Amino acid sequence: MKKPEEYIIMRFVEGQASEEELAAVNAWVNESDENARELYELEATWQRLEAQKVSAEKLEQAMLRVMSHPAHGAEPQRARTQPMRRWLSYAAAAVVVLVTGGALAYWLHTQVPQQQMLVAQSVEATQQIVLADGTHVWLNKGSQLRYPEQFEGAERQVELQGEGYFEVTKDSLHPFIVSNEVMTVKVLGTKFNFKADAKGKTAEVSLIEGSVGVRNSRISDMVVLMPGQKAEIDQKTGMLRVSEVNTRLSAIWHDDLIPFENANINEIARTLEAVYGVTVVLSDGLDLHSTYSGSIKRKSNIDSVLHSLCNTLPVSYRIKGKKVTLF
Repeated sequence: MKKPEEYIIMRFVEGQASEEELAAVNAWVNESDENARELYELEATWQRLEAQKVSAEKLEQAMLRVMSHPAHGAEPQRARTQPMRRWLSYAAAAVVVLVTGGALAYWLHTQVPQQQMLVAQSVEATQQIVLADGTHVWLNKGSQLRYPEQFEGAERQVELQGEGYFEVTKDSLHPFIVSNEVMTVKVLGTKFNFKADAKGKTAEVSLIEGSVGVRNSRISDMVVLMPGQKAEIDQKTGMLRVSEVNTRLSAIWHDDLIPFENANINEIARTLEAVYGVTVVLSDGLDLHSTYSGSIKRKSNIDSVLHSLCNTLPVSYRIKGKKVTLF
């Protein structure tokens, strides 16, 4: 299949393509892995340019250096820059469509901070990293984080595939941005859990502390979350849903601690159900008014956790299959 016209690919990357243009680009991408890689590189570069707020003037200067680079042969510079000038009239990011192979790598090296990739591959432990601004990030197994060696420009931007827990260093002048193809989260300094499914169809963010703005990655309207709220986005429908939940449960994986804050025995039972996938039944006569605050180390089986609870609370337990009785 013939490659779509450059302006169609540009519209696709910007999220402005018509249904007919979308069909053309998708058909071209599905034709080969090489086509898919090319489009992925263009989209990733466009996002980085957006984050860096690169002006059309700076793009033209960078392109002139690229076109005169020895790796591109002896073709006259003027002839090479003519298509670039036409593309600048569309959008700054669209220029990169004309740069391929070594030119793209050289241009990125000169204009965009070097990008790093961290992949959490361990099946037993999470992966932790401290970014250049002091932000702490924990990655769940199989997750990937793309981040710059140094943050430059007006925003601190990273890309996440999978699940990550963030404790963001406060900087009111430089918002911290976490994004993927479904969701974009904007924060100044806070604690939250960001999760996206492997196929990029859904994404969710659970806010533990502070406040964050959340939006569909292709829509500008943003919703502000408060602690204890979770936002979910379905890429197919584009709908953003906000709910009140125990957001700390979403982040248990990063420190293996089950948190309780002024929780009575009924609330503790519901938490154990959520974490271990069991049914917890409360016997008559249990004190439902006393509360408990603290954290219990998550164990591989619920029996160990219940044993720890019994050392603190005036309860006993019995386990039969997936049913736990507290008495």
